[in-house]
Amino acid sequence: MYFEVPNLDDCMNLYLPEPNKEKYNIFFWHLAHYFYFSKNSLARIMDTVGFDTDIKCRHEYTFKNFMNWFFTGTPQKSFLDATRGFVFFNGSSGFEQRMNGLMNNMESEFHQILAETFTGDSLCCIARHKRKK
Repeated sequence: MYFEVPNLDDCMNLYLPEPNKEKYNIFFWHLAHYFYFSKNSLARIMDTVGFDTDIKCRHEYTFKNFMNWFFTGTPQKSFLDATRGFVFFNGSSGFEQRMNGLMNNMESEFHQILAETFTGDSLCCIARHKRKK
């Protein structure tokens, strides 16, 4: 079976500076999610009920969204703004193209860091029933 759950160890929940972390936590903890899991808690629960797991981490939101929370303590204006890539500059000069390339590289690196450190917003789990030996 495959499922995704909210990650307790979300980078914004852990690493935003105060008071923006407090503002994010008011935004983060809401009734849409009944539970939040860490990689370890999810693995323990699944093991207890008889499943082997492969758990990965992903983050739906952009580096720009992280920086918005970091510096302003507020979400993006819309879900679309918070989740889609963006063009920093609209021109075609060498400077503008290279700056847009820099932002794209940062976006990719940001998501790689979150996946490797399990600090994205979602844990993705593939669970298989344990075979009896």
